[in-house]
Amino acid sequence: MKTQLALVEAQPGDIDLTRLPPTVDILTAARILGVGRTVAYELVREGAWPTPVIHVGRKIRVPTAPLLGLLGVRPPVA
Repeated sequence: MKTQLALVEAQPGDIDLTRLPPTVDILTAARILGVGRTVAYELVREGAWPTPVIHVGRKIRVPTAPLLGLLGVRPPVA
C-alpha cells in the first residue's frame, strides 16, 4: 500500500519553528507536517518521507532545514 502525504497547517503556537535544533525526531517532524505517528513511520519505511531522514540505530532523525524548506519557512540565520 502506498501512503500519501497531505500537508496540513500546524496550529499556531504548537511548535516554534524558529527554535528547532538541527535535527528533530520523526514524531516532531510529523507533528510539524500535520501527520500522525503511524503515517510518518509508514512513509519513512516506504521511502516516501518528503525530506531526508537519518537513521541512528533504531531512531529516526529529520534534518530541520529541509523540513522548514518544505513548508516554505527559512531557517533562522545564526
